[in-house]
Amino acid sequence: MKNIFIILFLILNLNAMSSKIKPQEEIFLKGKIEIYGNEPHTYIGIKTKDAVYKIINAKDYNLQNFQNKTVKLKVKLIEEKKGPGFPAVVKIVK
Repeated sequence: MKNIFIILFLILNLNAMSSKIKPQEEIFLKGKIEIYGNEPHTYIGIKTKDAVYKIINAKDYNLQNFQNKTVKLKVKLIEEKKGPGFPAVVKIVK
């Protein structure tokens, strides 16, 4: 009986872990461009009403020049938010 519970527990854990992985979806974000972190670990992000997103290809679009300006971006979600201090990661499409 104990073995059955262990097997069910493992199956449920594997199922829960696989459901967190989502396909890369494209979304629109509107918010302010801001720089986060301390040197040498800074990153450029966009702050919306709901959350902060880290932009991995911000230097390709020279977003550091748009600091504190509101922009609208079409992005692809790369990673979901992991917790405090680890925002969702996006890549600019357009």
